[in-house]
Amino acid sequence: MIVRCDTLKYHVPGPDLPRGNAAGPVPVTGAAPSLAIPAAVGPQLSRARHAVSVAFIAAGFAFASWASRIPQVRAQLGVSPGVLGLILLCIALGSAVAIPLAGLIVVRAGEAATVAVTSLIAAAVT
Repeated sequence: MIVRCDTLKYHVPGPDLPRGNAAGPVPVTGAAPSLAIPAAVGPQLSRARHAVSVAFIAAGFAFASWASRIPQVRAQLGVSPGVLGLILLCIALGSAVAIPLAGLIVVRAGEAATVAVTSLIAAAVT
């Protein structure tokens, strides 16, 4: 079974063309080429979706646990709210650097190996 997704082609007006309305670009008559998407997915794709869901749910629980314990961590470290803010900023900056690098690691090592290794590292750190 094939599901077809037809989209409209849009004309973005230039300086010498009519602008259309304030809602956006003017649709051009005729449909763009159809994209064929298989409706049924195989068991391998289904397992992959479940694995990704489990990884995201686990990350969500880990973040929720961390976020609820921030006041305890601040008291245990004995830092002021300003220093804690800088620590949290450094965590965000580290994440901004790590996300593009994660893409490179996935391309080189593969999805399954990356998830397995990073899950083990996260379990060892926590």
